[in-house]
Amino acid sequence: MSIHANLKPEALDTLHKQKRFSTIASLVVSVLLVTLIALVLGIFLLPTLVKETPVIVTYSANTLEEKKEAVKKVQTNPARKPSAPSSSMAGVIAANTASPVSIPVPEITPDVPSVDFGSGDDFGAGVDGSGFGAKDSIQPSGWMAAYHGRIAAPESGRYRFRAASDDFLVALVDGRRNLVACWPDLQAELLDNFKPGAQQGSTKSPLGDAQLHAGEWISMRAGQQIEISLAIGERPGGMVGFLLEVEKEGETYRTAADGRKILPLFTTHPFTDAERNEIQGRFGGYEFEWEKVPVFGIR
Repeated sequence: MSIHANLKPEALDTLHKQKRFSTIASLVVSVLLVTLIALVLGIFLLPTLVKETPVIVTYSANTLEEKKEAVKKVQTNPARKPSAPSSSMAGVIAANTASPVSIPVPEITPDVPSVDFGSGDDFGAGVDGSGFGAKDSIQPSGWMAAYHGRIAAPESGRYRFRAASDDFLVALVDGRRNLVACWPDLQAELLDNFKPGAQQGSTKSPLGDAQLHAGEWISMRAGQQIEISLAIGERPGGMVGFLLEVEKEGETYRTAADGRKILPLFTTHPFTDAERNEIQGRFGGYEFEWEKVPVFGIR
């Protein structure tokens, strides 16, 4: 047995209205949700569907016409001035490099090699450029002369230089510093990490307070040519002098009273008797070796 209650017409009408409202609300929510999903998908998918063609902007600058400049031809055969005769003791090296061998004296091509840099009777004379044929272009102080060329040993062996100067002398062999021999105050400044070679006996030179300094040993084969550069210079002016000797390892040399080895002068041509007598006479009691003299000229 069941009991059925009959609703009034007003209650039925209210139920129908609620049902329609719920149905409409469900439809609206569904439409909004679908629209939202579509918007989200559109945001992520739209850029991949739309392809934009980039616009390339080019710019062409006005080209300037190249101007060709005339190239000046360098004179490779300058005229050289002859060297005036000189009697200064300062020019021993010039005597040995001015001959027609591998290390010429700049601006000088004398027929007879001069034995001096200067043109007077003492160190202080002739240092005004006249010894180089450049009296009108250089001052007697603050100057430097550079020599560059090739030499070759007459016999295979090891050789080294020994030198003194007032004020500046540096030698390079094959582009490397081999010898620094300067006035005492300059010597300390220019040595840097260069270590002079050890010497036997006194290092006193005939050039006042300038000391004798030895360079590094050089291994040479007979006839082998090597590059050598020699720079000499003077600071204040007045007295000036340079001395460059050479020693062969294993050679027996005489010894001076102060224990110094008596070495020959560096030369690129054999000394004449006149040159030998003149040089030795001007250096007084400072002796040179004249019998065992290696000649480093290129044959």
